[in-house]
Amino acid sequence: MAIVGFVAIVRAGLMQDKIRLTPREVARLLALSQPYVSRLLDEGEIPSRKVPGSGHRVVRLPDVLEFQARRERCAEGRRRIMEIAEQADLPY
Repeated sequence: MAIVGFVAIVRAGLMQDKIRLTPREVARLLALSQPYVSRLLDEGEIPSRKVPGSGHRVVRLPDVLEFQARRERCAEGRRRIMEIAEQADLPY
């Protein structure tokens, strides 16, 4: 299934809580590098859990979607600040 179709189904709320992703899958879903996602997991920006008996991590899909929503809100805030600065002819 294409990621776009997968995300559409998940955003509709179907199976959302049951889905666990690997850091690699998170990176692909968010279009970020895997090392950057690993750093976000290490820093707790995206919650993750260690798989029992293993060093591998898994991430709940709702946590990934919440992180994505936070990033989008921050990006929108930066865009609005830039628009205000340009309208007021402020240097930046």
